[in-house]
Amino acid sequence: MRCPVVVAALRPSYAPGSMHQIRSTSHVAARLAPGVVFVLPLLAGCRSPLAEPAGIEPLARVMQATVDRELRDSSPGSEARTTTYADSRVEQTLAERRERLEELTPATAGVGAEVRPESLGEDLFGRPQQMVELDLPTAVRRAIAANLGLEQARLQPAIDAETVIDADAAFDATLFAEASVVETDRPAVVRIVGGTPVTPGLSASRAYRFATGIDRRFDFGGSLSLAVGLDRTDARTPGGTSSPDPAWEGGLTLGLTQPLLRDFGRDVNRAVIRLSRNARSRSAADLERSMLDVVRQVEAAHHELVLAWRRLEVQQWLVEVGIEVRDVLEQRREFDARDAQFADAVARVEQRQADVLRARRAVQAASDRLKLLLNDEQLTIGSEALIRPAGGLDASAFTFNLRELVLEAIDRRPEIRQSLLLVDDASIRGQVASNGVLPRLDLSAQLGTRSLGDSAGEAGESLLDDEFVEYLLGLRFEMPIGNRGPEAVARRSRLERVQALAGYRELVQ
Repeated sequence: MRCPVVVAALRPSYAPGSMHQIRSTSHVAARLAPGVVFVLPLLAGCRSPLAEPAGIEPLARVMQATVDRELRDSSPGSEARTTTYADSRVEQTLAERRERLEELTPATAGVGAEVRPESLGEDLFGRPQQMVELDLPTAVRRAIAANLGLEQARLQPAIDAETVIDADAAFDATLFAEASVVETDRPAVVRIVGGTPVTPGLSASRAYRFATGIDRRFDFGGSLSLAVGLDRTDARTPGGTSSPDPAWEGGLTLGLTQPLLRDFGRDVNRAVIRLSRNARSRSAADLERSMLDVVRQVEAAHHELVLAWRRLEVQQWLVEVGIEVRDVLEQRREFDARDAQFADAVARVEQRQADVLRARRAVQAASDRLKLLLNDEQLTIGSEALIRPAGGLDASAFTFNLRELVLEAIDRRPEIRQSLLLVDDASIRGQVASNGVLPRLDLSAQLGTRSLGDSAGEAGESLLDDEFVEYLLGLRFEMPIGNRGPEAVARRSRLERVQALAGYRELVQ
């Protein structure tokens, strides 16, 4: 239940000959001065005098505490470490023969250089298998430029930017105009003097009303309106006369409404704009995260393709070596080679040829996965050309400091920025919810002039003569009994901010 209370309202009734008349505009301003003096100091700060402080520890302290807890053994001044590569026991045993073994391996030239084009067979169209060389930087650039997932993510920041403009447009001035016709035909009380009726028993008129003006809402919560109107009234009462007839009435009205407690202040009224800007920043961070994910997928697909080509090279080399061994054993069958040895060599060659077919299919599958990420018009999924990577895998050592890496990741990762924006969203909603707990106390002020004439020109000319001035000054108070709803919203917003902080801690961890 709400309790509306009009604290002060004064608006003289308008009737010719009885309207409250004020001859000077300065006189009107003097009467409105106490209310203006009361409102202006509040508008200057544009913060509610009863606003609640956040009362939650700064995010920087939260982040630092989480990092310190997780990296107790890594002091800020710890020395940087360099990654090392531990040789396996096999490599340690064969260290002396490694150079000789490297000369025997087919993986000494570029990726796929040892693969003979004729060994790849024909494509699905019966043509010789085509190959296209592609290095990793070029693949990454093509993927970022044409990947379908990124194309969708690129549009979201632009969509959210329009949402910000739409939210900010709520404070644009609005031009309005209206026109209407009012037909009146109603019974009326008959005045009798000395037993003789002196007024007719009905009232009939036709009024044409025109009005135009400008409304403007401000970010401190108030709104200002300026309206000018012109009415023409034709008296149509039988047996009655009116002067003037037709009557032209003009009006000029300046109005101000301003909340003093609830809905007061820029923080509350610009909350939608701030939330829209955060949404735009989150979509930009989401685009960056999508780009990083595409780069990671392209790198992984490129590396898998390198590995698939290397395996194909090795399998073809093993077939060639197996054929050489088989041929040697076949020539030595008449001397010292047993039939079982020769049969085993033949079976091994056949098995290795089957491995070549499987390695070839793995190359095709890895090439298609990379094509899917690239979404390149010249290298479509439907094309039968195989991608041959230009360049191999880099396993260089690098130097790092664990704490510095963690802090840099917290500073650069888009997920962290998105989490911070969610915390800020919760804070903004908390400010609005805290303001909503306050009772409503609205100030209304209106100042206007009136004129009357037998023509539109006469009514318009006398509108600014300050002959007939009317004003209104009022306060309206309301508050839900118990105030349970707004207080529940405020408590919920505080819990949501704590929840957002917990999500931020989890990401940092």
